[in-house]
Amino acid sequence: MFHTTDREGITATKPVCPAQSAKTITAVGVVLLIAATIFMRQLVACPLCEAIGSTISDDLQSPALGVIVQVTECTTRDDGAGFDLMVDFVASIGEQKSPPKFQGVFSFNEVAKGKKILLIGTPDVAATDTSDMDHITWLWNTPLELTEAAADYVQNLPLTDRPESERLAYFYKHLFASEQMVSDDAYSECARVSLETIRKDSFRQDFDKQKLLNALRKPDFPAKYKSFLWMVLAELGEQTDAPIFQELAMPLIEQELKNSEIETIQSSTVANYPWLAAAMACYARLGGETAMQTLEEKMLRNRQCPVGLKSAAISAIRVLGSDLDPSQMTRSARALAHVLDDPAAADLVIPDLARWEYWDAIPQLSRLFRDPESEQGLARYLIINYMRHCPLPDAASELEKMKAFDPKSYRRALAMVPKVDIK
Repeated sequence: MFHTTDREGITATKPVCPAQSAKTITAVGVVLLIAATIFMRQLVACPLCEAIGSTISDDLQSPALGVIVQVTECTTRDDGAGFDLMVDFVASIGEQKSPPKFQGVFSFNEVAKGKKILLIGTPDVAATDTSDMDHITWLWNTPLELTEAAADYVQNLPLTDRPESERLAYFYKHLFASEQMVSDDAYSECARVSLETIRKDSFRQDFDKQKLLNALRKPDFPAKYKSFLWMVLAELGEQTDAPIFQELAMPLIEQELKNSEIETIQSSTVANYPWLAAAMACYARLGGETAMQTLEEKMLRNRQCPVGLKSAAISAIRVLGSDLDPSQMTRSARALAHVLDDPAAADLVIPDLARWEYWDAIPQLSRLFRDPESEQGLARYLIINYMRHCPLPDAASELEKMKAFDPKSYRRALAMVPKVDIK
């Protein structure tokens, strides 16, 4: 009998670590980084949320069938390699309500009598008429044992054909469930929801801000869930909510900055608190100019700021200008331009400035190009392509000077990006 991998064995795509030093990124590495980022953004609509794995709804895509059954008997196989389960039908998940016929179910683990389990099956390849339930041989995956709360969650799943706002309301409610299987699946669904859906009145009207704030304050609330909650707060919060960043995030940032001054202390606040980038984005959105200046002073202009913390701030400002509030694009670009004064991190922001068509950075980039530190990594290639993309006469003039100053980098930049669009 065919068995698929247990849901617990699914490996989720990991987000790119923001602490990777700009000095060590190779050309190949950056290409892979960009490809991975694009792929993850397709899976994760929520910016700054961790990437996710498969969900129960994914597993129930047609022609799969999900059923909840109750174990009536569990016997050990003669060879000792697993257990045979006799089950009674409880409910189907999705549109198909007719119960399939069961001829026993195999399980690697013993399941107590009376327990409910989730089975997800696909029709045997020989079966062509999936409407005739009595004559289909189903190939079942490894059973997933369910508590009563989990069974209720699965049985009422709004599948992918339902409006996204309806699905968000359901999964957001279960993000706070005490059972990890339920909350993990709900998070994976929430992380795919677009910011546009979060903004809709249909979600806003049932939004409990105090519950969200309480969860952010809980030390044991999963960190990846907090990233999503910070993004929700960025969309639905108010300026009066900005101080929660000072309460929860700023002490961590100050400690990291202090530790960076002591060579014997090695710490990674961003790794331990991966929601920091989302918190910074929320703070920048709700806190206005005061918040932007704080992030600039503490991280973007601070050459002593650890690269992981600075990368988190860069990600936050990037999301502010691109996703949360495009009207702040120019202000976001001015903030990121401060990073150009740090040759070790400059290559992290040059593509953003070009994409946002922020041409005020030409003088800074010209100076950076001639800095010996820019010879390492990708900075010079990115600067050349920035100038190629810029329609201003000053950029064309600087480009000719750069070509004469470092013809090798110029040729490589053209090889990396043979053609650029100039508006």
